[in-house]
Amino acid sequence: MDMRVKLPVRGTIMLALRWTWAIARHHWLFLLAYTLIPGVFMAVIFGSAADFALIPAAAPSASWIALDLAIMLADICVYVALAVLTHNEVEHGLGSLTGLALGGWIGRAFGYVFDFLLLFLGVSLLTMIGLAAMIGLLMIGRTLLGPAAIQVPLFISPFVFMAAYVAVLARLVLRLPTRALGHPMPWSEVWSMGRGNTLRLLACGLLVVLLLVAVTLPVELPLLVFYLPLFPFPDGPPAAAPFSPGAMYEQFAGRLPFVLDLAVSLYFALVNVIAVILHCSVLSIAYGHLREGLDDPYRGFEV
Repeated sequence: MDMRVKLPVRGTIMLALRWTWAIARHHWLFLLAYTLIPGVFMAVIFGSAADFALIPAAAPSASWIALDLAIMLADICVYVALAVLTHNEVEHGLGSLTGLALGGWIGRAFGYVFDFLLLFLGVSLLTMIGLAAMIGLLMIGRTLLGPAAIQVPLFISPFVFMAAYVAVLARLVLRLPTRALGHPMPWSEVWSMGRGNTLRLLACGLLVVLLLVAVTLPVELPLLVFYLPLFPFPDGPPAAAPFSPGAMYEQFAGRLPFVLDLAVSLYFALVNVIAVILHCSVLSIAYGHLREGLDDPYRGFEV
């Protein structure tokens, strides 16, 4: 790969949006089924209306926990299958759910999950060890030099390690498309492939997050404005959660009027599926571009 080749951020995002639309349109029945079935199920099972709610929200029984875990496991299976499908279709072209796009997908799916967990847990562990070592050194410095000498390093060290954590993930996450394609690239080669493009990879990830915020915030913000004052939260207002489509809405699930709860639940079920396709499209396009050293990100990835 030519190390001078730079990932075009705007071109990557625009092409990923085109692929997202193409894949969603090609597999519209799958997306519709995934959106409707869990959305309606969750609204009916956990809905706030007494005529519809089958399980009281304040009943954390063993059966409720088992059902919640089953739903979460089903979600993971769908997301992983959709990720493998997206990576393969961006690489090979649109196909069928049972065709080449998912050929041997079970083995690839397990490998995909393994690499995902290894990547995030491994980098997180190394970051925590490094941060702990840094704090230990600062405490030694505090003993030798006094508290004033370590105030600034102690304040900025968490931010430095968080930046390093995100940067390492941005480089190593390029292995996931190779795992989905059935030919996992060695970690060292993945790291080398992203050299010189760390900030561009981070920019692509940030733009995806901003796009998802743009389509979710107009729905979630009115819920916060109009419904937050109406519901008592004994432990205080809902805590800020890491961003995911519908994260704020989850604070109100089961508390809204049933029809509104159902509509919002369906909307975020669809957005979550689209988010998976968009994220994986960006990864596949970035991987293909850097692997081939292409100056034109559209060459070889026409929709």
